[in-house]
Amino acid sequence: VSSSSGEYGETGDRGGGLVGYADGSISVTDSYTSGSVSSNSDAGGLVGRNDGDANLVDVRVEGSVSSSNSHGGGLVGDTGGKKDYAYVDNATVLGKVSGQVGVGGLIGRNDGETVVNDSYISKKVNGCCTEYGEQRKRIGGLVGHSTQDTEVRNSHAENVDGDKAVGGLVGNSGGKTN
Repeated sequence: VSSSSGEYGETGDRGGGLVGYADGSISVTDSYTSGSVSSNSDAGGLVGRNDGDANLVDVRVEGSVSSSNSHGGGLVGDTGGKKDYAYVDNATVLGKVSGQVGVGGLIGRNDGETVVNDSYISKKVNGCCTEYGEQRKRIGGLVGHSTQDTEVRNSHAENVDGDKAVGGLVGNSGGKTN
């Protein structure tokens, strides 16, 4: 996907500004979306969920992203394959990102190694939408939950709120965080 723009709203699962679900790796370059994205789970400003590697370079999301349940990310809600690699370079998210579990300003959840370079979110990353006393957990300014190593370079987030496993950059990492 290259040089794209659009608006998207979805009340089911896997809502994305450009792609709701990709069965395999995905590469998005020189692209942006505007408007809000919302879904029950796997909500992303660009991609709701992909089962493979994610390569996101020179991308921008101008609207808010909301997942009423799990996996909300300013760029990608969930890269849900087995031990996938997520690479983000020169990404900007200008809207608020919210959800209950696995919520990140850029990536909600990645099942593999994650690298974030020269990227930021300018609004709040908010663990929200809790029902029945459940905790708002795995909330990160850039990455909510990564199952493997996470590397962050020259990147920042403004404001993060949650209850458990909350981090300014990474909420929860199953490996090393650099």
